[in-house]
Amino acid sequence: YLRLLLKDLEGKNEVKLNPNSEVVPLMEKLFIKATVELGREERLALVKTMSLIYQQFPDKFANWAQVPYLVSLMQQQHDPVMRDLVVTFLKQVLSTGANVRTFVDSNGIQTLVKNLVAVHASESEKSATTPEKLVAKERKIERKDFFGQVAEELSTKTLSVNQLASEALNLLNRIFDTKPQYLKVIPRRYPILSAHLIQMMFARDSKES
Repeated sequence: YLRLLLKDLEGKNEVKLNPNSEVVPLMEKLFIKATVELGREERLALVKTMSLIYQQFPDKFANWAQVPYLVSLMQQQHDPVMRDLVVTFLKQVLSTGANVRTFVDSNGIQTLVKNLVAVHASESEKSATTPEKLVAKERKIERKDFFGQVAEELSTKTLSVNQLASEALNLLNRIFDTKPQYLKVIPRRYPILSAHLIQMMFARDSKES
């Protein structure tokens, strides 16, 4: 079913979801499945599906209760594929005031800063993106089924250190655009943020230099 749903959401099938009766219950079922799913590839496919549903029906999730789950996924620093998928997902989610408020209250800013600091620290010591991408590449050949194919596709979109810094800035801009009052609160609460973002924006990714 998930295979057919992904094809539908990606525009490969003609069948469309009914926004009035199917979208919200379906998203809830996907969320429950993702929280209990132990397989990495299955969880990646579930989160990708959730992001596509959100993209097509954003008005149905203007006050989405599952924002804290995305924050928890972003904390998985050992899996850059999931981290980057969630960062992309959040660019859509943080377009409403209610979701921004939940993100901030769920330690979303702290998590974002920790991710940036961790990636930047690894990049300073050695080329962290190379082993990360090698790990993703090695995982690609472990499974040849549908879930393995989804994970393989997502692994090709892993962000470099510079790209991650840029996406982080985009997320912060989205937060400030949605909730302008946070423009004064967040820099005071997290003064380390600006310094690390500036460093990362000018850091040279050894694979790109």
